[in-house]
Amino acid sequence: MRLRLTRTRAAMIIVAALVPLLLAAILYGTREDPPQPAQVAEPGQTTLLGFIAISATGADPSQLQVTTLKSMADQYGPAGLRVVIVDTSSADPDTLTNYPYDRHLVGVTLVGDADAAIARRYGVQAAPTTVLIGPDGAVVHRWDGLALSQDLALVIQQRPGMG
Repeated sequence: MRLRLTRTRAAMIIVAALVPLLLAAILYGTREDPPQPAQVAEPGQTTLLGFIAISATGADPSQLQVTTLKSMADQYGPAGLRVVIVDTSSADPDTLTNYPYDRHLVGVTLVGDADAAIARRYGVQAAPTTVLIGPDGAVVHRWDGLALSQDLALVIQQRPGMG
């Protein structure tokens, strides 16, 4: 006895296979690939990467570091410094979207690093950590823990075009 596969049965099989996938996408959302390290530090541009946990609260060092990073963007952004905050806390997409507005982070790029690919690329194991990347993509300087504005400025000012 042979089973015949009609168009109707084929369509039902396809729909039955796709429905669970569609429901999963609706219930759990879609996941975009995290930015690759090359997308975080632009070639030809000096970049200050601040690895912080944006879900931290109060006087947490990560929150204090955000103020310093904003200051660096305000001071050296016009000279070409790119400031990027890399969230290490796996914050939800809504938090990542709203955080720059809530903190008035003009001139600062915020990216999530839920799978820690960017942190691994730069050897970051704890937040806050700040890394200065030269135009050639090489690490120029690294600050583990809370970095003070004057310490960052001292190194940034030594970069061509920043002083």
